Amino acid sequence: MEEGGGRGGAVSKISPINNGKSVNLRLSDKAVAELRQQNATHVQCEWEAHGEKIELLVVTPSPSGLRIRYDNGGLRPHIHVPTQDVGKVTTLSTGTYECPSESIDGNQFKFGVPDGIRFESSNPTKAK
Repeated sequence: MEEGGGRGGAVSKISPINNGKSVNLRLSDKAVAELRQQNATHVQCEWEAHGEKIELLVVTPSPSGLRIRYDNGGLRPHIHVPTQDVGKVTTLSTGTYECPSESIDGNQFKFGVPDGIRFESSNPTKAK
C-alpha cells in the first residue's frame, strides 16, 4: 500500500473514491503504453469473481464507455470504475493498493484486485 499518486510506475494501483461508489485504477506504464498504442480513449470494464471474492478487474478498449484520463494534473493516467454491480468498496486501511497481478490477454487488460480491497456484494455479477 502506498500514499500519493504521482506519475509513472511499474505496477497499476487501485483505491476507493466517491465514498466507495467507485475505484480509481491508476495504470502502470506498460498498460498506458499498450492502451496508447491502440489509440484507446474509452474502455468497458467488468469485475470477475471466483466464488464470493472479486479477483479481477477486466478492462477492454472500446469506442465508448469509461474515459481513460490520460492528462489530469500530476496523476498518472487512470480510470474511474463504478462499483454499483459489486457493492460499495471498502479497504482494510486507507491509501492506495498495488494490484497484485496485471496481464494483457489479447485485447483485455486484467488487473488483480488486492486482498485489502473488499466489496459489499457477496453475490457479484459481471459489471459493464
